[in-house]
Amino acid sequence: MAEWVWRISYPVSSLILCLLAVPLSYVNPRAGRSLNVVFAILIYFAYSNLVGISQGWVASSHLSASSSLALVHGGMTAALLLFFWRRFHAPARG
Repeated sequence: MAEWVWRISYPVSSLILCLLAVPLSYVNPRAGRSLNVVFAILIYFAYSNLVGISQGWVASSHLSASSSLALVHGGMTAALLLFFWRRFHAPARG
């Protein structure tokens, strides 16, 4: 089951990370550009580590495969939706 979690997680995470690139790619012309890049790298490392941790939990029977997938990818999907909401519903500054 842990192998199944690992094989399913990486395609799903690549899709979520590609969608996450949309709100992270926005750059305020008056602000620096490097903050979003650093933030994106940190999100990738955290997400990749969560996938590995969840695989280990499934291998040691601490967590079921379906709850592992729901926990990791559901959490990142919620973060993705939050980023999209903040990007497109940000108050106008003027």
